[in-house]
Amino acid sequence: MTDMDARFHREWLGLVQPIEGLVFAVQVLADAQIAPRVRVELTESLREHIEEHPAGPALRDVREFFTGFLG
Repeated sequence: MTDMDARFHREWLGLVQPIEGLVFAVQVLADAQIAPRVRVELTESLREHIEEHPAGPALRDVREFFTGFLG
């Protein structure tokens, strides 16, 4: 298990801490391979649809984002 996978699982566990019931451990989650893989080409493709504004990032063209990026 990579450090990035372990960090993802610890953060995920922090978000879903149960009050009662089923409890997971980092190693169980790592064995199940639930961590998303970072795909550089996907990130770069997404950046083509984003532009910076004073209020924060925004889509350049919503229609193009849905048809071009999401298909």
